[in-house]
Amino acid sequence: MIIQNKNLIVKFHLNPFEIKGIIAKKSQHQFLYQQDFAWKKTWPTLFPITGGLINNSYCYQKQHYQMNKHGFFAKIKNWKILAKKDSLITFYFEHKKEFWKIFPFYFKIIITLKVIKFKLKYQVKIINCDHKKIYFGFGFHPAFKLKNFTNSYLKTNSWLDLFEIKENNQIVKISKQKLKTISLKNLDFQASNTYLLKNNIKKILFYNQDYKLKLSWTNCLYFLIWTKSKQDQFLCLEPWNGFLDDITNSKLDLDHKKGLISLKPKKNKKFNLTLKLFDYIVQ
Repeated sequence: MIIQNKNLIVKFHLNPFEIKGIIAKKSQHQFLYQQDFAWKKTWPTLFPITGGLINNSYCYQKQHYQMNKHGFFAKIKNWKILAKKDSLITFYFEHKKEFWKIFPFYFKIIITLKVIKFKLKYQVKIINCDHKKIYFGFGFHPAFKLKNFTNSYLKTNSWLDLFEIKENNQIVKISKQKLKTISLKNLDFQASNTYLLKNNIKKILFYNQDYKLKLSWTNCLYFLIWTKSKQDQFLCLEPWNGFLDDITNSKLDLDHKKGLISLKPKKNKKFNLTLKLFDYIVQ
């Protein structure tokens, strides 16, 4: 399926949902990674956990549950369309029992995708349909094409510390001083390393030799940078609300884990991401 305007085409699969491509019409430039190498995803959405649980398990109200890394969003296969226009689509999923064995909560997800000029707007609304609080994390995980890491960098409008996520999800500060610009040539991705920016940043600029882009978001507290290796020619830029489980956190019940969102019955939480694309060939 696609949505489009005079500038952009956005391709996606509905069931299961994943954005598969963003193409500038004039230049035909593809901005998203096309699964050319070992990693066979393009833009996963992370729910109801971000990252992995220690031993892929958690406890809630004295019951033990198993859940794989990044949750089960990619396994949802019965999205229903609410509205569809050339440049916009809205669709939803209402959870009743499909994933009850791994996530014992009733909820509804409403997603809207919209293209405006050279922007993609992606909104996810999580609604608590249960009689009790629900606890979850959420994250965007887009993978952008990147041929050359040497001349590529990220830029923020805040002075930030850079962290690396080590074994067992331990967070280690690696920057000697606060940064506004992060050169990708200085990051070691050979072991599929993941880097982290905190301090509740809300936007970032990404520059490389083929294009630049601006990512801005709401209700995401962390920003992660990852690729499998520089030879795989993609970079994931990931705003998250939710956090990685660690050895200490793993011993806590779901409703006491740090970094999770707590949502009261009948309440909702919206996550907005805006992607503005600057294709050097076009603009």
